[in-house]
Amino acid sequence: MLRCMRTPSLAFSVLFVASTLAACGSSGSPAAGTTDGGTASSGGTSTGGGGEDGGDPPAIGGDRPVTVHVPASYIPGTAAPLVILLHGYGASGALQDLYFGMTAVSDTRGFLYAFPDGTVDSDGKRFWNATDACCDLHGTKVDDSTYVSSLITQIQARYTVDPKRIFLVGHSNGAFMSYRMACDHADQVAAIASLAGAMFSDVSKCAPSAPARLGRKWGATSTVTTRETSSGQR
Repeated sequence: MLRCMRTPSLAFSVLFVASTLAACGSSGSPAAGTTDGGTASSGGTSTGGGGEDGGDPPAIGGDRPVTVHVPASYIPGTAAPLVILLHGYGASGALQDLYFGMTAVSDTRGFLYAFPDGTVDSDGKRFWNATDACCDLHGTKVDDSTYVSSLITQIQARYTVDPKRIFLVGHSNGAFMSYRMACDHADQVAAIASLAGAMFSDVSKCAPSAPARLGRKWGATSTVTTRETSSGQR
């Protein structure tokens, strides 16, 4: 079950995450995966901590390495929320972060934060293979559901993440991907915030193992994705 709420502001994603952080509170116990508090940079290489041989730890995200932003307030061993931002079709994690300004919100609200990239299609556009509605336009069948799930697991192994406060924020194609994660991996996701996205055209393909909270926003004048569109959405 996806529990839905709507907000009128263009900045609803930030407000939704902030309100959900407050509503969910803390799990009250440390989560698995501690670090000595370094901030990960591009490629997932942390300036604090190392691998078993004392070197740099392996990149988070494998062949699609991910930046993990660690706020100054983060304390290893104390469970912190995690927010993952999923970009729209043709964008990138860095571009979406610049547009949403979530890094500053991470510092203010004290959550761990990552903004991964989709894969590049034959048109040179980054995309997420989210649902039957969007947006594997060339049939690559890349398994982005497993990829994003693996990102969450890897970040949990590197940092102390509160498993009850893991949130996805998606724009357009990334919003469709956030729905996919709530459908496939409700055990990992507490809530999603969807801006200009929707779920499967065939809703029977969404069978979450647990309820997930949902906030969604549509642009009234959008010519790319509308509430009524059921396929070919981006």
